Amino acid sequence: MKGHACYALRTPTLPPADRTNCYILGHQDALVVDPGSRFNAELDRLRHWLWRLRGRGGRIAAVLVTHHHADHTGGAVAIAREQDAPLAGHPETLERLGLDTSVETMRVEEGQLFTVDPGQVLRCLHTPGHAPGHLCLFDPQDGTLLTGDMVPGVGTTLVAPPDGEMASYLESLERLADLQPRLLLPAHGPPLPLGAQAIRALIAHRLWREQRVVEILARGATDLWTLTARVYDDISPLMLPLASRSTLAHLIKLEREGRALRTGRRWDLTA
Repeated sequence: MKGHACYALRTPTLPPADRTNCYILGHQDALVVDPGSRFNAELDRLRHWLWRLRGRGGRIAAVLVTHHHADHTGGAVAIAREQDAPLAGHPETLERLGLDTSVETMRVEEGQLFTVDPGQVLRCLHTPGHAPGHLCLFDPQDGTLLTGDMVPGVGTTLVAPPDGEMASYLESLERLADLQPRLLLPAHGPPLPLGAQAIRALIAHRLWREQRVVEILARGATDLWTLTARVYDDISPLMLPLASRSTLAHLIKLEREGRALRTGRRWDLTA
């Protein structure tokens, strides 16, 4: 994605990440994506670059948030107001943010196009699963995909019900892989080359976890916490509370497919 800059801003995100990448896309009608920090010292670094851009004749067309989580939206309203730009996001995201009428908003739907520089058009993709209103941005000219939290560059993507939904997450990943992206720009961590392969590897890992859930349930009904400890026996015990949210997302997917049954707090396979 030519003409992009990245500022890794300190945010209260999930470890091992401690920063969220804020991307500035384009020079003429630029998009500011995910200014997630609430810390003024962090936002000042971003402000300096934005004022330089405006001094060169560019403008901020919109401040776009990929989804509603606080580590992606913390500074979005402040930057939008300062730059006299609309706050853009999927309708599901804007609804969850509960913005007052003093903030100009822009509803971004599937397929919406942003021309950030002459000849550079970015396409928005609605990719629910991690969050209902999650958006990605794709540059079809060079195959760069800005993934938000769909594909992590460090750590993992939490799929936590009720907002997180595993079946939708996997479907969205399949769709992104089908684009055959060359380079991924994640919200946390460094860029990922061989983009399509990275997404396929992530899908395979999630399906491996699901198979682990099935294998352990096949040994007999069990509760969510015991199941999580067995499925995620390769991670630190300190991370098990978060892992239990992803285990629940897998179980709900299996339940909707008719493959798992919930009885009170216990889960079992249907056959």
